Amino acid sequence: MEEEYWHTTLETSRDREEESLRLLKKITEMEIGDFPSHIIEEIKSKWKT
Repeated sequence: MEEEYWHTTLETSRDREEESLRLLKKITEMEIGDFPSHIIEEIKSKWKT
């Protein structure tokens, strides 16, 4: 029973990691113009600090 718990936990963790990688890849493929202007402004303001 405990082994099943850990197996499920590891699978869930692996699924989250794969989803995170898919999202990061999608973000890296986006053009700057694809981002909403308020996000670009927020990035610029944080970059300056």
